[in-house]
Amino acid sequence: AGGQGGVVAGFLDNIVTFCEPYCPYAWPAQYQQPLLFPIVCVLPFGTSWFVGTKGNPYILYGDSPSNYVPQKLNDSQACVSARSAVAAMGGVFYASPDGYCFASQNGVEVATQALFSKEDWQALTPSSIFAVVQDSVLYFWYTGNGGGCYGLDLVAMGDTLSGMMTGEVSARPRAEFHTRLKSMQQSITAVADCRTPTIASIHGWCIGGGVDL
Repeated sequence: AGGQGGVVAGFLDNIVTFCEPYCPYAWPAQYQQPLLFPIVCVLPFGTSWFVGTKGNPYILYGDSPSNYVPQKLNDSQACVSARSAVAAMGGVFYASPDGYCFASQNGVEVATQALFSKEDWQALTPSSIFAVVQDSVLYFWYTGNGGGCYGLDLVAMGDTLSGMMTGEVSARPRAEFHTRLKSMQQSITAVADCRTPTIASIHGWCIGGGVDL
């Protein structure tokens, strides 16, 4: 993974390592950081690095590989798919055994906790998930239950998500998130529930919601 300042990261087992800035052929031994768990992925966001592991996730802070400091986040939410990790909203979204998580300097939050029970989430086969962020929408695909795709508009959901991604533990922002998502999904469900054949014409870009339709 390539980050700011000409730094490239790599990993082997539980060791994350970095190249000399702007020298991707030089990997000094002193830039290696041993962590407690096997590493699944490394992803830059802002000036920091997210490290998803088979245990607790980490965030590495610093302005150069010579002084990166690893911080082990407080929740044991393992990363189950390297391709699920995407940087957005000042942190990283990634798939865990319990749901889609958001990791930032405030810690780890299961962002989809109000949407999926653990059993329903596992039915999606979270290890198969891969994701992209395009125009502030997070799309993630899965192979379980016949396969499919979900899309989350991070701008439209910003006010609701922000309450979920602080260190506060509260049921209210999760309930509001669930209500907002159900109202957005209703625009698609209304077509499915229509008793007469319906032909829809879409003008402009058709991504995510259009595919679902």
